[in-house]
Amino acid sequence: MCKAVITDVDGTLCDYIGIAWIRYLGANKLIEEDIFDQHEHLVEAYGRGLIDHINFMREWVIIYGQAVKGHRESDLHKYAKKFFMAFSKTIPEHSISLIRHFKSKGYRVFAITASPIVPTKLVLEHIGITEFVSTEPESKNGKYTGEILTTFHESENGKADIVQDLITTNGIDTSKSFALGDTIHDIPLLESVAYPIAINPKGTLADYAAENGFWIANYENVLSVVDSIEKSGKKSAFEQMKFIYETGMLKYTPRSGWAHVQVDNPESVAEHVFRSSVIAYLLAIEEGEDPNKCASALVMHELGECRIGDINKLTAKYWEAKNDAEKIAVSDMVERLDTKKKQKVLEAVNGFNSEKIVTICKDADMLENLVSAREYEFKGYVHAREWIKRIKSKLQTNTAKKWAHALSKMDPNSWWFGIKTLKIR
Repeated sequence: MCKAVITDVDGTLCDYIGIAWIRYLGANKLIEEDIFDQHEHLVEAYGRGLIDHINFMREWVIIYGQAVKGHRESDLHKYAKKFFMAFSKTIPEHSISLIRHFKSKGYRVFAITASPIVPTKLVLEHIGITEFVSTEPESKNGKYTGEILTTFHESENGKADIVQDLITTNGIDTSKSFALGDTIHDIPLLESVAYPIAINPKGTLADYAAENGFWIANYENVLSVVDSIEKSGKKSAFEQMKFIYETGMLKYTPRSGWAHVQVDNPESVAEHVFRSSVIAYLLAIEEGEDPNKCASALVMHELGECRIGDINKLTAKYWEAKNDAEKIAVSDMVERLDTKKKQKVLEAVNGFNSEKIVTICKDADMLENLVSAREYEFKGYVHAREWIKRIKSKLQTNTAKKWAHALSKMDPNSWWFGIKTLKIR
């Protein structure tokens, strides 16, 4: 995985390349006058709020395709070099410094723009960006056909699909990555990473950024903001909420060991963890330990299985590094969290560095296995009794041993005896 910067271009790093490019072509009589007029009417309508951003981009790209239709690629590249000579003088120095700063720290930089690849490639290379997504017109036999090869301008999701594709295709570690944008249309970028920065936010982005804890910078202070972000230990709420969604994987991860006694539809890891934590809470009270810490430790102790799955005793026999794998998985997961939450979660995962808490949690975990085994035994899975025998021999606390004796003999349904009454009419 890599740490990255996902950035908007037009309005964030420089002026609007595509609009300036068509105006250059129109001013030099290099495109048809009526197409240029259509372009100017569209830009004016968008500026007055008469057309939304998605429809503006859709129409703009179509107009661009018609503008370059019939032009030779070699001619357009020649025009682009002349256009760039003038446009480059308008590129803020802070943009070049900012990208240089990120790359010096090992970040890959990805840019997203609807501006056309010619001349966008020249502008971005000048800024220091070589990986980008932009509008690409179709060319056959060295001439542009008027059709557009890229399809992202047709999406109802704006930049969201592009961002998702960039992250998944390039293995971007969003917990260590930045995003840069200047308008509300850059929300898909800003919500996708740990460090979103709204640079000179325009329109409603300023309010949205403030409400959602994004960093806000201007051209003068953006470098110092970037320097301070990682030192702060803070992460965006959107990045941290990914941790919560990931823990939900335990709802869909079945306990694998029961397959050895052919149990149909065994409980999930999440279901196991819930009852284990209740047992740990009660067990701690009997053993004179903090029940809140024991329950917290039990809740967190299976987090690694979100990524490596449930590894039963037989499987673990062939996987010597299971414990290391779980630790690495948890370590990676908590990177999504800010420093304070990360520290608290790891304290719980490690049993608050208390041997007694760890012992109580292990006993609670095994008692829950024993309870499940007894329930499966009542359902006719006769070999579940082997689980009960083995668990009873491994318990360490006196309380757990007493409870195991009772639990292994009881009818699992006895809890409702006397609560529900049977009436015969």
